[in-house]
Amino acid sequence: MRRAKRRGDLVSVLLAFFLCAMTGTGLVWAHDETAALQVIRPLTVQLLKLAEALSKAPQQAKLHELQETIEARRDALLALMEHHPAMVLEVALPDAVRKSLPEELQARLEHQETLEGELTVLVSSNFELKVAQTLYELTTDRGEHVGLHFAGEGPDLLTGSRVRVHGVQLENQMALDPANSSTQTITAAEVAPLTIKKVAVILVNFQDKAIQPYTPSTAKSVMFTTTNAYYQEVSFGKTKLEGFNRPDGDIFGWYTVPINSPRSCDGVEAWTDAAGSLARNDGFNPANYSNEIYLFPRVSGCNYGGQGTLGGRWSAIFGVLTTRAVGHELGHNFGLHLQLM
Repeated sequence: MRRAKRRGDLVSVLLAFFLCAMTGTGLVWAHDETAALQVIRPLTVQLLKLAEALSKAPQQAKLHELQETIEARRDALLALMEHHPAMVLEVALPDAVRKSLPEELQARLEHQETLEGELTVLVSSNFELKVAQTLYELTTDRGEHVGLHFAGEGPDLLTGSRVRVHGVQLENQMALDPANSSTQTITAAEVAPLTIKKVAVILVNFQDKAIQPYTPSTAKSVMFTTTNAYYQEVSFGKTKLEGFNRPDGDIFGWYTVPINSPRSCDGVEAWTDAAGSLARNDGFNPANYSNEIYLFPRVSGCNYGGQGTLGGRWSAIFGVLTTRAVGHELGHNFGLHLQLM
């Protein structure tokens, strides 16, 4: 009983503090953020009130209502995570609140966490609107993939860097505050030297939309003739693109992956992994190449024409087979921060 009373007192104090912090005049939000904050505010307050009531007089009905509130709030936080990580950090429950709740509910709530692993930096480019987005993902030593969302500028690091991060984690997503030294670089990946690049081009479509918007010969010309000429010129002859099997270029596919045409850009690595597996039957071996570029038809619902890992080995093009697009995404692989001109 004493423990329950202390838990109730703690939640009451934190509820009062949290209500004051959330309704104070110190927070100024941009107009579009206000709507998102209005979704999460009543859910957070309701959660705290239910937790307080439950700690004072445990009831099954209250517990069920608390569970439903936690689930709704969880969905709202995950929706805010990518575009409004600062808001996630602002409304995140203190660990003391989370620990005051029943143990079976704590796993569904956000918490402070420190993780270590290898960083992937993915740059998505919209060539028509001339805008780009940089996405960060951490692969931990346990093989977990955690999306990192920075409230401000992310770290200036390449794919393959080893980092330690601290932030507010919910499931496989984490919000971080760069102003509070949320990222520590353990080992920074370095840009590969300008040299001959062994490139594999893999043509991919989807099982419900097995279209082939360009021919292998066109893909070969764009990659190994015009894009190759561009990089030889700007590198003063130091960088050259060629195949492993053929100096004039290796083209694999078309391949139809056992995946329906996606409605967003999410999951590109699953598509490239599936295509790479099919290409292995035709002699493709990733160990023989410094870079892989996957050419897809245009993906409905994906606003980007291409994606490339910054300092990594793979890129993807979505229906925009031009020297500009291919050269741009390969440039990210080469470690270049390129402007969309």
